[in-house]
Amino acid sequence: MKSQSMPPALASVPASKPTQPPDVAESPPAAASIAGKIGPNALIQTVHVLQAQASPDEVAAVLHACGLERLLTEMPSTMVDEQEFFDLADTLAAQRGVTETQAILREAGRLTGDYLLTHRIPRPFQRLLHLMPRRAAMKLLMTAIRKHAWTFVGSGDFTYTLGRRPQLTIACSSNVTSAVCGFYGGTFERLFQTLVDAEAQVEMITTPPIVRTYCV
Repeated sequence: MKSQSMPPALASVPASKPTQPPDVAESPPAAASIAGKIGPNALIQTVHVLQAQASPDEVAAVLHACGLERLLTEMPSTMVDEQEFFDLADTLAAQRGVTETQAILREAGRLTGDYLLTHRIPRPFQRLLHLMPRRAAMKLLMTAIRKHAWTFVGSGDFTYTLGRRPQLTIACSSNVTSAVCGFYGGTFERLFQTLVDAEAQVEMITTPPIVRTYCV
C-alpha cells in the first residue's frame, strides 16, 4: 500500500524477507499470548458492510459457509483469531470474486478507521498531528501505528518506509486471498485523510507468492 499524498512509488515485495534499507521500521514482535490474534473490527465491520449490501439470507449463507454463523447473533468484544477473518475473506472471494470482495473489505476498513478515530486514537494526539507539517505528522503517526501493529497484523509482518514515497507493507502469514489488502488499505486511507492530508490516497499492490499475500 502506498500513500499518494507525498508522492507514491510502485513497489513489489519478494517472498523472502528483504534486507531493510534506511528509514524502514518493522512492527515489534507480538507476545506469544496474542500471536495470531487481531482486533474484532475486521469481523465486525465486514459483517456490517455485508448487512448493508445484501439480504439477511445472503449474509447468513456467507457466515455459515465459513463457520462464523455466531456473528449473526453476537459480535466479538475481544481479540479474535486472524484465521476467522481470513476464512471470511476467502469465502467472500469464492462467492463474489476478488474485486467485489476487496471493495467490501475496503469499506470495512474505512469503518474501522472511523472506529479508531472515535474510540482509540486520543483527541490530543489527533490535534497535535493537525498542527504539524505533513511529513512530520506522517512520521509520528506511523511510529504510533507501528507500536500497535500487533492489533491488526496478527502473526504476519508489518513494515513501512517513509521519505518522499511512503510505503506500507503487510505480509500475511497464510495464503489468504489478496482481497484482504482492501481492509488494510481502507483503514490506513481513512486515518491518513483525517490526520495527515485530506487528499491522501492509498493504492494497494498485491504480490502473492506461494504462501503469502503481501499488501504494499
